[in-house]
Order: sequence, then structure tokens, then C-alpha cells
Amino acid sequence: MTGYGRLVAELGAAAARRDTALAAADRAYREGAATASAELARAAADAEAAERRAAADAEAVHLVDREAARLWEELRALRRWPGRPVGDLPEPDRAADTTTSAAATAGAATAPAATVEAATSAPARAATVWQESGGSGVGLSPAAQALERARQRIAAARPDAPRKPVPRLVLPFLPLVGAALAALTGLVAAGLVAIAPDGAASVPRVLGWLVFLVAPFTAIPPVAWWLRRTGSRLDVGAIGLLLLGGMAAGTILSLTLTH
Repeated sequence: MTGYGRLVAELGAAAARRDTALAAADRAYREGAATASAELARAAADAEAAERRAAADAEAVHLVDREAARLWEELRALRRWPGRPVGDLPEPDRAADTTTSAAATAGAATAPAATVEAATSAPARAATVWQESGGSGVGLSPAAQALERARQRIAAARPDAPRKPVPRLVLPFLPLVGAALAALTGLVAAGLVAIAPDGAASVPRVLGWLVFLVAPFTAIPPVAWWLRRTGSRLDVGAIGLLLLGGMAAGTILSLTLTH
């Protein structure tokens, strides 16, 4: 009975070890399955976030391209001083776009899911802000902000664009500018009259008198161009001050040359 009892005890110990091993194997299986499920879920979330990011980036690129084409057409339709004509819309730099896209893809592959999710929604938010704000430039990407600056410059260059009045500090100098330019133009007219033959209605004489007649108005175009460059407009009061200085200079020049 002693040998039989020992065999029974050993059999019980073997059964206990077997149950312990089976329990450990079952626990390891369950833990491995849970880990695999979590990894699979994370991979699926990353793939979905990458798809959303690609869609948002494509939408942002479409909006930028469309806005660039519209601004280019406005620039071509804008009438400016004669110069270099505006050609066709240049093609984007595909090499830079490819490099940026590859860097963004690599960053998205190594970033956590929360970071990828936040980065994915950024272009879409920027596009929504652009559409809702009417192109105010708030919350936009650098490309969209550059287009917004171009839009503002094109809008400011339109002839009917709203402009601020002439600064008050400039107003006292307008008669002096009008007088100086009128005096220079009057001297040119006097030179044309001086070189004309005496007693004959020659071309230099007629041209000189015509130049002398328009001398008070010669300051208006350059001053208007300068004010336009500074974002101001040449109003009636400023024109009056220029004409006042030009007519005063013309009168003084006429009295000086006739004596």
C-alpha cells in the first residue's frame, strides 16, 4: 500500500502540473490574442487617419490651386502701366511637393494615433476657415496665407479700390510740389519759345506755349502715382492745392520772363 500511495501522489502532482501548464498556456494565448487585436485596431486607426489626411491634403491642394488660378486671372485682367505682360499660370514645384509629402508620410508612420488624428484634421479646418472667412487669412497654411497676401495686393491695385485720403502732413507740401514742377515745365516752355524764330508761328513757339499752358497741371500725374503707391487717393482738395502752387509759379514765371 505504501508503493501504491506513492504512485497516486505522484499522479496527482503530475495532474496538478498539467493543469497549471494548461492554465498558463491559456492565459498566454488570451494575452497574445488581446495584444494582436489591439495592434490590429491601432493599425486600422492609423490607416484610416492616413486616408483622412490624404483626403484633407488633396482638398487643401485643390482649394489653393483654384484660388491661385482665380488670382492669376484677376492679375491678367488688371490694367496697369505698360510693361511685362502676364503669361500663363506657372506650374507648381512638384519636386518640393513630393519631398514634403514623403516627409509628412514618414512622420505620420511614426507618430502616435492621437498626433496623426490632430494633424489630419488641420488641413480640413484650414480649408473650412478659408471658405467661411471669405479668405481673411486667419488659420491658413503658409501657401494659403501667401495667396491671401497676393489677393490683398491685387485688390489694392484696382482702380476702384477704396483708399484713404491724403495724409495731413503731406497737404502743406502739395503747393510747393505743384509750384516746383510747374516752374520746371515753364522753363522748358520758355526754352522752346526762345529757340523759335522771331515773328513766325513756328512749331517750337506753338509747342512752347502749349507746354506753358499745361505747366500748372504737370504735378498731378506724378503725385497721383505716388499717393496710389502709398495707398492714398488724390482728392479734389489735393488737386486744388497742386493747381494753386502751379498757377502761382506760372504767374511768377510769366512776369519774370516778360520783364
